[in-house]
Amino acid sequence: VLYVADAAFDNSSVQGALGYEGSGPVVLRRVVEIGDEDARIVFNMPVRISLEGQADGRAFYAAGAGGAITPIDRACAADDTERVHRQLDGTGECQIDAGGDKVVYTYHLTRFGTVVSGSGAAPPVDHRCSMRIGSSAIGVEVRPNSLSPAAPQSVINSGSLPFDRVELEAKPWYINLGSAQPGPDTPSLPASITMVSEDGEDYRTVAENRTVVPEDLGGGQTASLWFKIDLRGQGEVQSGKLTQQVTYVAECGG
Repeated sequence: VLYVADAAFDNSSVQGALGYEGSGPVVLRRVVEIGDEDARIVFNMPVRISLEGQADGRAFYAAGAGGAITPIDRACAADDTERVHRQLDGTGECQIDAGGDKVVYTYHLTRFGTVVSGSGAAPPVDHRCSMRIGSSAIGVEVRPNSLSPAAPQSVINSGSLPFDRVELEAKPWYINLGSAQPGPDTPSLPASITMVSEDGEDYRTVAENRTVVPEDLGGGQTASLWFKIDLRGQGEVQSGKLTQQVTYVAECGG
C-alpha cells in the first residue's frame, strides 16, 4: 500500500516532461510515494508497483517534490518479477498494463504516477529487441585429434519482444593470439571445428547450425547452448592458447 503524494506537480513541469507527439495537454493522475526525500531506497530485485485504474497512461517517476520528472516508456517483457529482472539486469524501470492497472517494475522507490492525454492519444511504448550472453568468454581444454568437453553458455532475451531467431557468426580460431590482432600469417584453424548444441546432445558445426535458440524465446527468458571443439582429423596442432570470436545476432518481429 503506497501513500498518495501530498504535493502535486505544477502543470508546466508535467506538460514539459511528459507531453508527447499528438498528446495535446496531459492530465496528471494520482501520484504515490514511498521512502524519504533524504534517502534513496534501492533493491537487488525489481519491486512491483501497481497503480490502480491507471492503465493506458504514461508512467513516470520523480525524485522528491522538486526532482526531475522522468517518463517510464520501456515495456516490460512480462508481468513477472524474474523475467523483468533478467530483462533489466539490475537497473532501470519498465511498465506494463495489467487489467485496468498500470504496473511499474523498479529497483528504487520514490514518487510514481501516470498522465493521460487530453486528446486520447496512446502513450509512447519502447519495445526493444535485445539480448546478452551469460559470459563474455568461455573456455575448454582439448588435446590434438580429440573432442573437448562441453562448455555451457546462456543466451538471455533482455528485450520485450520475442526472438525470431539468433544466429552465430564465428571467425577462425587463431593460435597464441593474446591481445594482438591476427595478421595474415597468423596460424589458424577453421571456425567449423566449433560444435554447438541447443540440447547438449545433437552437436553440429557452427557452419551447419548458424541459427540457434528457440525462435519463440520471449523477453526475460533464457536458453542454454553447449559448445565443443572438435580437433579430430585436424592432424598436429600447435600447442598453446587458441582464441575464437563468436558474434550473436538476434532478430525480433514487430
